[in-house]
Amino acid sequence: MKDPIVAEIHRYRAEHAKRFNYDIHAIGEDIRRSEAKSGGKFVTLDAKRKCKVEVKPMKPARGKSLAAHK
Repeated sequence: MKDPIVAEIHRYRAEHAKRFNYDIHAIGEDIRRSEAKSGGKFVTLDAKRKCKVEVKPMKPARGKSLAAHK
């Protein structure tokens, strides 16, 4: 069963993309213009922000390694 709200969003997105000839940069500019006109406060996150979760290396497996089975 299709969700009518999701279908409406997909229709809107397709129409919006078509208006800008599917140019992602033009679509982004239009969205930024709309945000600026709205007067709302928007937050931009840095794409290269540091992750606060520390990733620790895994311990080596005990027993035979998988490489030995090749």
